[in-house]
Amino acid sequence: MPEIKQILTFKAMADETRMQILRMLSPGGELCACKILEAFDITQPTLSYHMHLLTEAGLVSGRRDGAWMRYTLNRENILSLQSFLGELAKGRNSPAEPEQDPDHQCGPGAAGETGEAGETGA
Repeated sequence: MPEIKQILTFKAMADETRMQILRMLSPGGELCACKILEAFDITQPTLSYHMHLLTEAGLVSGRRDGAWMRYTLNRENILSLQSFLGELAKGRNSPAEPEQDPDHQCGPGAAGETGEAGETGA
């Protein structure tokens, strides 16, 4: 999953309403926008905005059915996100490993940082 797509995904998921919509879609099958709308105290344009963000992030797929849209969870992208998080948790997702310097010391006075008295340490 490219990094920009991951950013869009996490932004889309950073909202309670959108998370609830994802939970509604998770059992599988299609769900009409009208059914999603019934579950919330929001307007149709607000639902459209939420669904646009979820679709743009690749979490949801939509298809037109007459006047309404029908939505499904994009399981492939959800599994890709799950894989990304699993690799991240295992420490395998860093873009570049920083070089380890055995002489490097962190903290005040290290690497030219100033101490409390304003003096340069080391």
